[in-house]
Amino acid sequence: MKPANNINKIIESLKGSPYFQPAFTHSSYCNEEKSAVSYEVLEFLGDSILNFHTSLFIYRAFPEYSEGEMSKMKQLMVQESTLASLGRVIG
Repeated sequence: MKPANNINKIIESLKGSPYFQPAFTHSSYCNEEKSAVSYEVLEFLGDSILNFHTSLFIYRAFPEYSEGEMSKMKQLMVQESTLASLGRVIG
């Protein structure tokens, strides 16, 4: 199955989720519509989850690394350019 098909399946499965609409809501709209929730709240949560799992992966895969080496590796792994490159690879 092509990556685009996988993404479409994921989107369809999430449409009923209470988090689907906020994922596409900009904060400027929230200024007008006070009951709306912006994507920034979900972005905060997603960043935290990404950092946690990346840290756990590095900790398990490279136990001999110092805290400083692990931090540098995590920073390289979660930076925008790395994530954008990975996104292009998986479609």
